[in-house]
Amino acid sequence: MRFFLKSNLKNIFSRDTGAFLIATAFLMGLIMLGLVIGLATLGIFNSQATADARYAQSAWLAAQSGIADGILKIIYDKNCPDANCNTSYSFAVGEATTTVQFCKDTCLGVGKTTVTSTGVASRRIFSLQAIVTVDTITGKVQLNSKKEL
Repeated sequence: MRFFLKSNLKNIFSRDTGAFLIATAFLMGLIMLGLVIGLATLGIFNSQATADARYAQSAWLAAQSGIADGILKIIYDKNCPDANCNTSYSFAVGEATTTVQFCKDTCLGVGKTTVTSTGVASRRIFSLQAIVTVDTITGKVQLNSKKEL
């Protein structure tokens, strides 16, 4: 029986028969299929990582824009937030949105205004906080600090 199997396998995979060609082609096809699936998976993950990085950057830029807009509102209206200037507002920056909030005189003391901006793009959220001092005599607005929350 052992001799029969051994000689039978030799005959099947000899170069004279087409079975060797079929087995080789099948093996090469499996290897190529594995490569295609692996490269497709790699491409999908790379695409997702690129999109996540783009959304993170959009959220960061939206938060920066919110801080800049909030400081400009304080420059134009030294009493902001008041009746003319809301304590919280939102606006769109490209594909992201930002929410700007003011806290005047109660958060850090008299004469200091805290501007907090939260940028959101897809699932990415980025928050910045700026502390601004307004001189009541000269009206000079000075940025004391800006940090990430």
